[in-house]
Amino acid sequence: MSRQAREQVTPPWQWTHTGNEVLLLKCVGADGVSYRGKDKRGEQVEFSPLTVGATIEAPDWDPTDSCGGGIHGWAWGIGIGGGKAPDWQNSRWLVIGCLPSDIIHVAEDGHKDKAHRGTGMPRQIG
Repeated sequence: MSRQAREQVTPPWQWTHTGNEVLLLKCVGADGVSYRGKDKRGEQVEFSPLTVGATIEAPDWDPTDSCGGGIHGWAWGIGIGGGKAPDWQNSRWLVIGCLPSDIIHVAEDGHKDKAHRGTGMPRQIG
């Protein structure tokens, strides 16, 4: 058995580097809203993770590996564009710290991940 076969590979959405968080890169509209539309119950919603001073949490959390029901983004910025084509000129970008236990990989979209909540306010907004 090769050395590589014996080592367990940690997926990006669970890797924490030197701390206890996974950093999730998220793209939102210029107005800070990341979703306007209907949730899984058919209710009209608008979600903005840019609420000043608030902890980011998905109000519609769905702990399955399907799209919807979470704060969507790319762990460590890996796979940008998987599941969403960013508007490079008219978007704002956020870096959100999340616990690995709060992140699920969205299997149907390749590289997109989703989180239940962040560990605090966005780390970076640009």
